[in-house]
Amino acid sequence: MEQNEVKVRIEDMNAFQNFIYSGDMYLLYAVLIFMVIDILTGWAKALKKGNLWSTKSVYGAGRKVMALFVVIISNIIDNILNLNGALVIVIMFYYIATEGLSILENLAEMNVPFPEQIKDKLEVLKNKEDNK
Repeated sequence: MEQNEVKVRIEDMNAFQNFIYSGDMYLLYAVLIFMVIDILTGWAKALKKGNLWSTKSVYGAGRKVMALFVVIISNIIDNILNLNGALVIVIMFYYIATEGLSILENLAEMNVPFPEQIKDKLEVLKNKEDNK
């Protein structure tokens, strides 16, 4: 009986890796960790500004869920087109970069010290976003 249980778990893991996400698990972990850090720094920023339960935080959480759906869809497309993980890797690095940038923006808005070059780049990006 116990062997069947282990076999089902291994088969479930194979199904997960083949259908949902077949890329490098460390990239998935990195994206998830960056998402959690972004959420936490976003909450800290909102607490500092006094608007913790804003619709912006709900919208941001929804965007993160949608990003995970994009990862799943890119994995499926990657498998269909037999790209050997190339599409998934590009998508994962994109999300790592955007989450990292969001974390830096949150920290900058909380007046965490940064090198001036990074502050200048963040200010330029913020101005471009505000003009949209």
